[in-house]
Amino acid sequence: MPTGKGRLFPVKYRPPVDEEKDYPYILLVGTSLFHHGTGEMSRKTRGLSMLCSESYLEVSGEDAKRLGISDNDCVCVRSAQGELTLKAKVSGRYRPGILFIPYHFSNIPVNMLTKAGATRVNLLKET
Repeated sequence: MPTGKGRLFPVKYRPPVDEEKDYPYILLVGTSLFHHGTGEMSRKTRGLSMLCSESYLEVSGEDAKRLGISDNDCVCVRSAQGELTLKAKVSGRYRPGILFIPYHFSNIPVNMLTKAGATRVNLLKET
């Protein structure tokens, strides 16, 4: 007999899977200064495209040095959900252990790497 109230059931707590060993970096996905949303309109603007024409992985100088990565090196970013290959951009904007990829470029489907919550990834220099 329906009462109009939801039924609650207790569940056992299960801690999240420890991905830190296999995926030691945290991936941030967001917008770049030069594009808006999916970039469908802003990527067609010549001036903006000259400033940022392709996707990239932003990595801290400390992580880049440790992994032997330089600007424009091809790197492979891997998560439990998939992997992508793109060019590296070494910067000081993020602390070590944090990586950033903008989502404005449909040829680099960065959301295939992500899941709900923080996404842990591995970073390898392509040889």
